[in-house]
Amino acid sequence: RILARFLWFESAASVRPSNSNSNSNALSHRAHVGSGMKVSTLGVVLKRIVYFFGAVVLFCAYRLWSNGEPMRHMLANVHLPLGDFFNVVYANGKYVRLDKSVTYQPTEIPQMSAEDYSYEKLRRATENWRKPVLVKGLFKGTKGVENWDSPDYLPSRMGHLTVPVYENASLAVPKHEMVPLSFGDAFNRIRNGTEPKALFFPVKSRFLFHSNYSTTEVSKHINEVVKDDLDLDRIYEGFGGPYHLAYQTAQFVAAHGSKYGPLEGQEKVPINDGRLTTGTSWHCAMASNWFILVVGKKRWYFMDPKYSLYMQPAINGKVSVQTFRYDMSDILPHLPLQYADVEAGDLLFNPDWYWHRVENYPGFVFAVPIREFVVTRSLANNAMYTLFGGINKFLGLFGGDLGGKPCCGLQNVINMWQKGYEDGAALYGDEL
Repeated sequence: RILARFLWFESAASVRPSNSNSNSNALSHRAHVGSGMKVSTLGVVLKRIVYFFGAVVLFCAYRLWSNGEPMRHMLANVHLPLGDFFNVVYANGKYVRLDKSVTYQPTEIPQMSAEDYSYEKLRRATENWRKPVLVKGLFKGTKGVENWDSPDYLPSRMGHLTVPVYENASLAVPKHEMVPLSFGDAFNRIRNGTEPKALFFPVKSRFLFHSNYSTTEVSKHINEVVKDDLDLDRIYEGFGGPYHLAYQTAQFVAAHGSKYGPLEGQEKVPINDGRLTTGTSWHCAMASNWFILVVGKKRWYFMDPKYSLYMQPAINGKVSVQTFRYDMSDILPHLPLQYADVEAGDLLFNPDWYWHRVENYPGFVFAVPIREFVVTRSLANNAMYTLFGGINKFLGLFGGDLGGKPCCGLQNVINMWQKGYEDGAALYGDEL
């Protein structure tokens, strides 16, 4: 805010005539300003852009310093928005080192009961919306929790919609292909647990899913059902209403957890291990997530955004970032991992850019993520990623994006990272 005020008043002063000028000088000044207004305006705009990016760089440097990270990490970060995925991988291998002499035991995130809940208490528990917190049982007794496990209830209301369905949602599969199915068909095939399918819609990513309903219309249907069946006023009165300007949309997520193997330790299971269940791999995103689990049980894992570079990040969507290696089993024991077991009726608050991985317990699971975007919260958790997300959204208006999505096979990615690691060791020696 201080920078914005400075830029505005400084630029305004540059075209404001002095009080000591005579009337004739003022007229001459106006004529001069009028003739050069286009040049002056362009100069002011360009100067503000330069100042803005300079401020972002300084802020990022400050955050690195406050996190105890070396300044060379900026060299890894600067590759993220350049659109070359292999350069992102190489730079991370070259400049980033994780201290593997330190190990951590996973810890649970803070919890509160529905009886103790208030919006203000949640704000304090999340440290002003910067940490994840689980509220147990807040949505118990709602129509959704009571009815959405039925094979007929939701299909009778939403069955006509065509939705994107992941053919194989196993965490052992690094790339998930989507196919269109009617919601009613997809719901019951997933509920029956005969296939590792999952649905997640409306899709909010760089890829546009084409169906016989626009994303706007699908969102409208979902928001109506959520409003009818989940009492969102339990979060606070007016949540999701017409005056909730930060509200984006609700989404539906459904899957069926595998019936083999305990989830304990799955965050450390190699990617090719057959014990992996369905879920989502490590990622983070712009906009906070008010996550309501309606049916089933999920295990969430979390990592603070200040450890983002150690998560080996790559831009994978308009406003999301994911790990590029998938297999994090050799990294996570050396970072302060957190987790939560989320059950039907629970509310989980997950902040902007907070890294997370989600695994489904055995059985049918159905959840409603609700996205809320407050720019100051997003900037507070990760200013650089918020800037990249804003640029991506702007480029999306013209059909473009920053690029750099993970590709090309896991082994090729590991080889490129290893090359960067070796070059970094040769260049910097023991400094790394």
